[in-house]
Amino acid sequence: MTLGLTRGFPSELVRDPARHGILRGMPSSRARSDTAPEAQATHARVVAQLSAAERVQRARDLTLTANALALAGLRRRHPAAGERELLLRLAALRLGADVVERAYGWRAPADDA
Repeated sequence: MTLGLTRGFPSELVRDPARHGILRGMPSSRARSDTAPEAQATHARVVAQLSAAERVQRARDLTLTANALALAGLRRRHPAAGERELLLRLAALRLGADVVERAYGWRAPADDA
């Protein structure tokens, strides 16, 4: 099953967007990896065997984990903040303070680090 997310894109861009300049400014995982080439090859084979739905599920799980860790850090830095404020702070980290202010009318106090 395919989700059609890559329809209309040349297949070489879909397979390796960084190589074709699609992710400019983002470091290549090949350039900064401390993982053995054999382990990378094994990982690539395993990922290639996953269905699109499985890959989406894994990406979703990683995103939820990253959000949970970010919220834990925000709770630690701002123990008096309520859930709404914490979620707005998370949004500001992800989207930028200007976007959050335009969308939700909220900006973190200027004295916040």
